[in-house]
Amino acid sequence: MTQPNLSPMRRAQLALLALTLACFGLANGPAQAGVTNGNAHDALGRVTGVQRQDPRFPCGGIAYTYDGAGNRTQMVRTGASPGSFLLDTFTDASNTEITSHTGETGATWTLQSGYSPASPSKIDASGRLYSVANGAYRASGVPSSADYYVEATLFKITSLTNDYIGVLARAQPTANTFYMARWNQPSSRWELYKVLAGTGTLLGSQAGTFTVGQSKILRLTVNGSDLQVAVDGVTVIGGASSPIADSSITAAGAAGVRSSTTASQSATTGVHIDSVTASNLIP
Repeated sequence: MTQPNLSPMRRAQLALLALTLACFGLANGPAQAGVTNGNAHDALGRVTGVQRQDPRFPCGGIAYTYDGAGNRTQMVRTGASPGSFLLDTFTDASNTEITSHTGETGATWTLQSGYSPASPSKIDASGRLYSVANGAYRASGVPSSADYYVEATLFKITSLTNDYIGVLARAQPTANTFYMARWNQPSSRWELYKVLAGTGTLLGSQAGTFTVGQSKILRLTVNGSDLQVAVDGVTVIGGASSPIADSSITAAGAAGVRSSTTASQSATTGVHIDSVTASNLIP
């Protein structure tokens, strides 16, 4: 039944909640594992919201809203995967600095050792993180072991010269040491790096495309010495066909985000981060 007093986003969130309750067996009828999508419509029958149950979040999902031109205006991720220790959708007031922001789970942010940007990364009016200076930030969430993944949804607003954006794993608290997966705008490729005491080494790369107005889901997985990078669920660096092994960083450290740009992003330029999550690998 249509609920005219509810916003499209709220209707999409309620649909998502129904799926979540079913997933946990709290709703009438069987769990709706096969139900993956639900739309919200306006009075003219136009789709104003899309709810997608994300298979990576078995008892949660993602709700999207779109404007009249079909542009996505908001994303809300709810629930968490088993073993999740970080979730941040960067829902906060515009211009909030990342170091003054607290996300949903394990998401208070500290400047990574070795970095001193003139200004911390900020949240734009659409709830996305952007960088005004070269910086890296470590989340407060604590992994149960050194084996986990870190994932970010990236959104490209414009193509910005010398724009680099990505995620960190095993970021150490007292040293500029971590593994990093990132998008390299000048070279149009995905990259995997290790950084030891501030010195970066490229471990692998893969050419890619990332067009304006597009979202990409970037995941870095660290499992023992095995390192993998996936984009939109497809492994692009490492994996069974071309494994990458490195044992330089074995301590669990923390998950984080990283941006490097000599042409500062603004609230309306560059590649921004929609959300970030991290989860322990479940045996």
